[in-house]
Amino acid sequence: LRRVAVVCPQALAGYPELNAVAYEDWMAIDFLLLRSCRAVLVLPGWESSSGTKREIAYAGEVDVPVFFNVRPLFEFLGVGPRAARPPKGVKA
Repeated sequence: LRRVAVVCPQALAGYPELNAVAYEDWMAIDFLLLRSCRAVLVLPGWESSSGTKREIAYAGEVDVPVFFNVRPLFEFLGVGPRAARPPKGVKA
């Protein structure tokens, strides 16, 4: 069973301490995180986010594949969607 860890920088935006970080510093940290990723999944609404557009461009620069749909991402990573797995405690 393969597992996938998720990094979502936007999830951290609600922390007041992090709101004090300058935008370009935040993007520099974001790019460091992105370099450690095997792939990027772009979420709907990305077209209206200048930061996401920069992430997509940067991913291309550092050869991190970008996906706009979860199914090809799962295929690339060699994992199946959670719904396809048997419930915990049930043998397949």
